[in-house]
Amino acid sequence: MKLATQGLVVICLPLVFQFCLSTALVVWIVKAQEDISSTAKSTSLIRECDLIGNDLMRALTECFVSFDGMAARSTMQNKMLADKVDEVHLRLRNYPSYAQYDAQLMQCKQNLMGTFAELANERTDHIPHGDITPRILGYAGQLTELLNKIVDAENARTKATGESDGPHRFNIIPIVTGATVCSILVTFIFAIVCTLHTKKLIDWISANAQRFSRRQPMVDALEGDDDLARVDQAFHIMDQSVREAEQSEHAIIDNSANLICSLTNEGLFVKVNPASSKLLGYPPEKLTRMTLLDIVPHEETLKADEELSNASKYEGSRTFELKLLTKDKRVVETSWSAFWSESEESLFCVVSDITEQKKVEHLKEDFIAMISDELKSPLQKVSNTVSKSISGKMGAIPEAAQGVFASVTKSLDRLIGLVSDLLDFEKLQSGQMQFNIRRTSLNSVMKQAEQEVLAHATKSNILIKAHDCSITLPIDPERITQLLVNLLSNAIRYCKPGGTVSIVAKEAQGFVEVSVIDQGPGIPADYVDKIFAAFEVAPTSKKTKEGGSGLGLAISRLIVQGHKGTIYAANEPAGGARFTFTLPYTRQ
Repeated sequence: MKLATQGLVVICLPLVFQFCLSTALVVWIVKAQEDISSTAKSTSLIRECDLIGNDLMRALTECFVSFDGMAARSTMQNKMLADKVDEVHLRLRNYPSYAQYDAQLMQCKQNLMGTFAELANERTDHIPHGDITPRILGYAGQLTELLNKIVDAENARTKATGESDGPHRFNIIPIVTGATVCSILVTFIFAIVCTLHTKKLIDWISANAQRFSRRQPMVDALEGDDDLARVDQAFHIMDQSVREAEQSEHAIIDNSANLICSLTNEGLFVKVNPASSKLLGYPPEKLTRMTLLDIVPHEETLKADEELSNASKYEGSRTFELKLLTKDKRVVETSWSAFWSESEESLFCVVSDITEQKKVEHLKEDFIAMISDELKSPLQKVSNTVSKSISGKMGAIPEAAQGVFASVTKSLDRLIGLVSDLLDFEKLQSGQMQFNIRRTSLNSVMKQAEQEVLAHATKSNILIKAHDCSITLPIDPERITQLLVNLLSNAIRYCKPGGTVSIVAKEAQGFVEVSVIDQGPGIPADYVDKIFAAFEVAPTSKKTKEGGSGLGLAISRLIVQGHKGTIYAANEPAGGARFTFTLPYTRQ
């Protein structure tokens, strides 16, 4: 039975008993009222008969006793006697069984009243009334006898009614008491049964919940369709789903190419997947008896201890790189993604082998450094030679060859600029770039950047508009100038001819915000999030004459990050793009 049904029964059961008891009481009260009314009518009828008898005796006495004024009173008394007989007549009409008595009563009244009238006439005429006396006495005897019969009949009827209804009136109190007690007992017993049954089911579910929390096998699910049975069945469904998820998780962990492990905050390995054998040469059961410091090179010990401490205090996931020693003392480069679980008091880690990735990065760095060093100097020498040739220092150049020399100069400038960008990008990305931080007027940096791109802007018919500002803040002026030149060059490249590129700086709470705004086509929606990535070139850049290497904005981002700031791009509502970077600022 469902809990709602049980509760409804426990509530409705006493209500049903109370309704039945109330109905019985109402019926009994109505019956009692009828009995009282009947008894009152019977008593009133008997009383009227007694009053008629008394008045009849008084009338007889007055009839045969002569004194002054008695005749008038005798007439009045006769009228009162007749009225009382009429009242009894009216009451007898309600009892069909008394129809005979009623007819006799009216006959006696007529005879007696007529005889009283004759007596009054004779008294008035002073005629002896000896012959009327026997008739009066006879009629009075008949009336008295009739009244006695009526009284006896009414007493007998009342007694019979009382005897038939008396047991019911007498037993109503035990019935009410018994019904009340039964209602309480039945409700109490049913409530106890429901409570014990519910407690048994709840204990069953609690036991399964505890087994579920401890990941122990659960007892059989409750059968039925009641609420508690569905809860227990839901627990079994959850248990089955969790077990399947755990099996999948274990399969993923066991077959993962990465080392997945958990450590205490002291660095002791608690659980390790089989990938440890491939990465470090230690089987899981061996590694769980070791600490992180046991497999870290001596020079990495302090870093490992610091990263372990930081990861156990850091909320959320933390990533770091660490060198590890294999069983055969070989060093491997690893990347760690660590998450501290407060409930488990363990650090859960995913360790990836990035040795090959590091080798590729070093090769790339060496290659770029080599190419940059090997190219920059020869290109610079070639550029100087071409410049001298154009100037005539190395002899006159035929007029037909001057265009070729101008094109070569332009190409050399682009190559030298690209090599410079590659060198700057590599230094910034590897953290080798040194920033010369000093307090500098932002307005002077903005003016310097404007001067450097002025020739390019004039050639493209673009107006550069730099708003004045009086902010002085700690920056590397050369790098911030380079940043602004990159942003302005990018804006000039996309701005429509005759348009304006604006530089706006404003002070905010704790930082300065600098924006470069152009009137170009804007940034494609699918390109906004990756516009600052290295070697990323917007599709619209291919349509411009200058094109782009995809390093200018990437270098800009690295310069801003080196100043502990942020940079982002967005489209203007009226058209064009806005590139904004922020720099930390404290008013002196």
